[in-house]
Amino acid sequence: MKVVTIDMKDFSRAPFGRYADDGKWNGEAFRENFLYEHFVDKSVAKVVVKLDSVAPGYEYGSSFLEEAFGGLVRVKGLKSEDVLNKLEVETVNMDYVMEIKIYISEAGN
Repeated sequence: MKVVTIDMKDFSRAPFGRYADDGKWNGEAFRENFLYEHFVDKSVAKVVVKLDSVAPGYEYGSSFLEEAFGGLVRVKGLKSEDVLNKLEVETVNMDYVMEIKIYISEAGN
């Protein structure tokens, strides 16, 4: 089983918004182009997402985080417990970790 690491800088240094209408670097695009394929790949045991490589002073918006991570359950139909078991978020800001876990859990209700 392999571990996939996704560094946010490979997507954008300033991700923003929920949908394409919000700009190119939105949560839907991140989910569709960077996350989803690894969560459905049975050979992937863990998906590590590194959040801290964005521009200095950048703060993630809730719309981006909910669409990217909660959308795996709400939009793509994955089970919240499967996503939570496979996902590892690396960041110095533990509020983001808690927020992402809440979005994933609530999307499954």
